[in-house]
Amino acid sequence: MQKILEYDARLDKCPQVLVNTKLLLKQLNCGEQLTLLLSDPGSKQDIPRLLNKLSISFTQKSIAAHAIEIVIIKE
Repeated sequence: MQKILEYDARLDKCPQVLVNTKLLLKQLNCGEQLTLLLSDPGSKQDIPRLLNKLSISFTQKSIAAHAIEIVIIKE
């Protein structure tokens, strides 16, 4: 069974979100999924920038007026 991690960071602020996301990424094995829920304006910019820098593919969509969902499947 594939592991699916979810981090609801809508109440957290940067740099906490960035630190926690990096820790969760280290836990992922190939084929596993991490879903992030973000609302902090800094995090909504920093997390996609980090993922692009690390060449990690992801999808992103708006889920509420001020929140986004980022889904990462480790390849």
